[in-house]
Formats: sequence, structure tokens, C-alpha cells
Amino acid sequence: VVVEREKKSLTTSPVDISIIDSVANRTYPGALQLANKAFADNQPSLLVAKRKPLNISIDLPGMRKENT
Repeated sequence: VVVEREKKSLTTSPVDISIIDSVANRTYPGALQLANKAFADNQPSLLVAKRKPLNISIDLPGMRKENT
């Protein structure tokens, strides 16, 4: 793995900023991470907040509607 550190600015080009973290459970689509020293050191800190209960519905092919 090749890691290159290059200073970037959010005001110029936010598209060029990426995270490569050895702890994959911190980086996933939708994760909120603090932009702090740990972030710059490639060890992002998660921003954790309480949320309301969530209902998930899955419709699999071949299953009847009442089983979803």
C-alpha cells in the first residue's frame, strides 16, 4: 500500500480529499467523521449521534408479501 500525504484545502477542491484507513469499520458511505488531527493522521474519529428506531423492509424474489 502506498500512502502519500499532501495538504489540501476544503475551499479549493473538496473532491480531491480521500480517506484510506486501516480500520475499515470507521469509513463507510454515510459515515460522519470529525475533521481533526486524527483525521489528518488517517485515523478518523466518528461523529456518533442518537437516532430514532429504524424499520427495514426486505422484499426477496419468491417470497410472499406477508413475509417481507
